[in-house]
Order: sequence, then C-alpha cells, then structure tokens
Amino acid sequence: NRAIELVNKFKSSEDQTGGVKTYGANVVKVSALENPENFFLSRSSVRDFSNVKVNNSDVCRAITLAQKTPSVCNRQSSHVYQLTDSKLIEKALRHQNGNRGFGHSIPCLLIITSDLRAFDTSGERYQHSIDGGMFSMSLVLALHSIGLSSCCLNWNCSGSNDLKLRKLINIKPEHTVMMMLAVGYPREEIKICASERRPLAEVYTLLEK
Repeated sequence: NRAIELVNKFKSSEDQTGGVKTYGANVVKVSALENPENFFLSRSSVRDFSNVKVNNSDVCRAITLAQKTPSVCNRQSSHVYQLTDSKLIEKALRHQNGNRGFGHSIPCLLIITSDLRAFDTSGERYQHSIDGGMFSMSLVLALHSIGLSSCCLNWNCSGSNDLKLRKLINIKPEHTVMMMLAVGYPREEIKICASERRPLAEVYTLLEK
C-alpha cells in the first residue's frame, strides 16, 4: 500500500512539468557561448568585495540557474542557506578556517548543503558530496554569469565543529554542509591569487585501442 501511495504521489498529471521533452539541436547551438574562454578564464576567487548590498533576487536567480546541475536520478538534493546579517556571518565564519583577512568584509554568505534523505543505500554513501560539489560549482559559475563574485570556503572539519555551526545556524539535521560560499559585488579594482594552470598533458589522457 505504501508503494502505491508513493507512485500515486509522483504520478504525472496535467499540471506537472516532469517527464520527457523533445527539442531540436538548434536549442543547444544557439545557447553556445561565442567565446567561452572569456567567461571561464575571467572567473577567479574574489576576496575584495565592495560595500554594495547583495540583492537577494540576484542570489535566487543564480540558485535557479544552478538547479540545472545534473544529479543522480535527478534527485536535486542541494539546499542553500543565505546569511546577510554581518554579525551572524561573523559568528558563522568563526567555525571556518580560511577566511582570515577578508571575512569581516563578506556581505553575503551562502551555506551549501545536501539533503541526505535523497540517498538510501550504502552504495551512495559518497553521492551527496559528488552532487553537492557539482551544484556548488554550477552556483559559482551562475553567480559569475550575472556579475557577482565569490570565494569557496572549505568545510572539511570535525564533527564537533559542524555541531557548533548548527547550534548557531538553523540548519536542518538532514542537511549536510558541503561548503560556505562568500558572495559579493567586486570592487572596481581587485586583487586575486594568480596561479599557473597545470599543463593539459598532466590532466588529460586520450585512451585509444
């Protein structure tokens, strides 16, 4: 009976948009960037944010774009918490090791999480990190596409530190934290870390017969 209830709950109906869609290759062709290098190579982790308040509508727009990120069985497990109060941001950043020197100037802090309820077998024990990481990168690029800069803040920490954050921020227990993301509009002149990219030969292998 329970299985039948679930099937009926998610059964397609006229007011749902799920299912299968068909469209021509021209949809992909017209969406291609004329110069993708300009877009991808201009993105950098930015720590010099302006004092301009980040529009919530811009953040929501970027999240909506990032929702097109592929996920296992299209489960879409990602969830984003947004912090804009400077005092709350400062308190949250106390538990993150990597924002020294610029954390006080972060106007908007996103906490990206993954809903563990989307994964139900031991074979998917790492899938929340994979899907969450892909969503995080999509969100970074989405923010870049609308003129917002960001800096990924690592959340590889101890369980006790994670609990301290949860006592401070009302994060649902089923949501596991992937990372924090500092977001803001860049200053007119910014300084970024300049690192050479590894040669293509070191990151690419063509496998032939």
